Order: sequence, then structure tokens, then C-alpha cells
Amino acid sequence: MLAAPALAQETDAHEFNRDGFSVSLTPLSHDQAASFYIARGLPRPETERYSRRCVLAATLRNQRPSGAISFRSGEWEARTRGTPARPVRTRAQWLEELEAAGVPEAARIAFEWAQVPDQHEFQPGDWIQGMLSVPVDRETAFDLKLRWRAEGRDHVHWLTGLRCP
Repeated sequence: MLAAPALAQETDAHEFNRDGFSVSLTPLSHDQAASFYIARGLPRPETERYSRRCVLAATLRNQRPSGAISFRSGEWEARTRGTPARPVRTRAQWLEELEAAGVPEAARIAFEWAQVPDQHEFQPGDWIQGMLSVPVDRETAFDLKLRWRAEGRDHVHWLTGLRCP
């Protein structure tokens, strides 16, 4: 998986560890997200469409002593004050849009590998990184609901007060 772009010092990561699921989410500026994809061949119109919304650099870890953790990013939701929760855009949704726009295959592959997967199962000690597109305007405070499964049980955690610069 491609590494997320270098992060500005002033950007705060939002972190939690619950039931062995460790999550770190760092909001990226518009320029950080855009430059990352422009450098990988994504055309400017598609780069702008992606980067104008909130983009988070995510690191997800299974820190359980035993047992897998799985998730489906399409089950994650964002909400702002006074609005119903909306699902995050999945990698598959973005790739469908990029293909319809005629984005070259090499740029779509680079985009795909840099995103949080739509679903993933990882064993103790495993970790992944990727970017996550949240359906929220920049500079708007929001909460993000993460859902995952471990030991046959569903878990939910709301991260509150996130904001992308």
C-alpha cells in the first residue's frame, strides 16, 4: 500500500484503541490530498473532486492478543450537527466514478492502493494504512462512526469533533 502524504505539524491525529482495534485518523489539507494524487497521475478534475471534501489518512491496527478483526468501510458513517449520518465513500465507489471519467488504469491502480480497503480482515499484529474520503465539507466539524467485528461481536465507536483543514 502506498504511504500517506507527509502531514503538517499542526494537524492533529484522532486516535482510539478499543477492544484491540487501534485507529489513528489524521485530517489532510486540500493541498496534501491533491498533490498526492496529482503526483500519481490522477487528472486534476478528479483530484479536485476527491480533495475538496474531507480526506483522512488512516492507520488501523489489530492489537488483540488473538483473533481477527474485520471491517467494511461502507458501514462507517459521518454526521455533522443537525444532519443525519451519511456513509463514507468507498474505494469501489470512487473507482467506478474514475473509470467512467476515463481516468487511465495506472492512475486508478495508484488511487486504489492508497485508499482504505472496502473490507478487510487482519490478524493480531497486522496493520494497514490508507486514505478515507468523508462526505463532509472542509472546515466543518463532524463525528465519524466506525464499526468492526471481533470474536463474533459487532463493535461501534464514534470519534467526535473531527475537522479537515
